[in-house]
Amino acid sequence: RLGKKALWPASLRLFATCCRAGVKLEAWPVFSETPEKENASLRIRLAQGSTYLPRAWQECFRPALPELAEDLLNLLEEVIRDAHRLACSLGQADDCTNRQLLTRSQIQVHSAYGGEGDLGRVITWFTEIVTHLAQKTPGLSPIRIESWLGARDPVLHRVSLHALTETTRMT
Repeated sequence: RLGKKALWPASLRLFATCCRAGVKLEAWPVFSETPEKENASLRIRLAQGSTYLPRAWQECFRPALPELAEDLLNLLEEVIRDAHRLACSLGQADDCTNRQLLTRSQIQVHSAYGGEGDLGRVITWFTEIVTHLAQKTPGLSPIRIESWLGARDPVLHRVSLHALTETTRMT
């Protein structure tokens, strides 16, 4: 409702809160004689779930990309960084691998991800914003792209390579 009324500061705050990464316990640990069966199944998810987020993206944020691209870029970059830090702390990611990329063959926006999870959507939206900014003048900052290339996050690294292919003008 806030987005449809173009109340962007409140909309962005609510969107940021809903997109915050958290840990969800998928299965309770089974206590047994073997230690490997005692581990709980933990999964990185959006803290507030994603019931309304795809609709909010489609109806409110995507149409407002010309106005909100930079704010959304910063917001979603932080979500991706936080999710990667959480995944690393759980042993599900490192500098070269990330569970989110195992099921994602392409980083491009137009790739079909019908059953993608919460963070997959965030990656798609982030890539869509990167594509939007890379094709505009003055374009996406080369310093920002370089920072993603040097990031110890494989998602940001892949998005940086995508940004380089989409950039029409490097300043």
